[in-house]
Amino acid sequence: MKTKIERKKRVASIRRTEVLSEGVFREYFGYLCSLVGSPDIVISRENLLETLFRTKFVTIIPYDDNRIEDGRNIREEFADLTGTEVSPYFPGTVLEVLIGISRRLNFILYDFSGGDKTQDLFWKLIENLDLILVERNESDTERNKEIIDRFITREYDFNGRGGIFPLYRRPKEDQRKIELWYQMANWVNENYQY
Repeated sequence: MKTKIERKKRVASIRRTEVLSEGVFREYFGYLCSLVGSPDIVISRENLLETLFRTKFVTIIPYDDNRIEDGRNIREEFADLTGTEVSPYFPGTVLEVLIGISRRLNFILYDFSGGDKTQDLFWKLIENLDLILVERNESDTERNKEIIDRFITREYDFNGRGGIFPLYRRPKEDQRKIELWYQMANWVNENYQY
């Protein structure tokens, strides 16, 4: 387990977004925000969303890079809609990954009577991480950064608690050691009885 100081060094080393101009950064960030909620919701949670967007998603388990590709697909949609390209050198972000996972979950759980639930599923993942939705001060922001870093570095519990897919029954496998896709499958099976 890393100390708080080691974790802060790690967080600092992965929070770099200097590859995008400020204009493209703001435009793309606005687009991502539009995917996760209404303007009222986004405005009240903008600091949290920007923290997620400024945090590079680092893979430490094989095949989790597929979740980064889900996020990169969002960049292609953005480019198709706006004509503005997001640099391929801009690292995959936690916000993009969580939106991509939410879309995958929506596809798996799609209910024709209830429609698209991508936004609800995104906020469920945020709730699972136990992030503070409205960052009121630097302490809230720092707490969220630590939680996000523990998620990225897989410093959560065996059963996934502290990550985006917590399980309440004892899993057969350590959730920290399997790719997010299988964590998601376990979580869906436990919570939606598929």
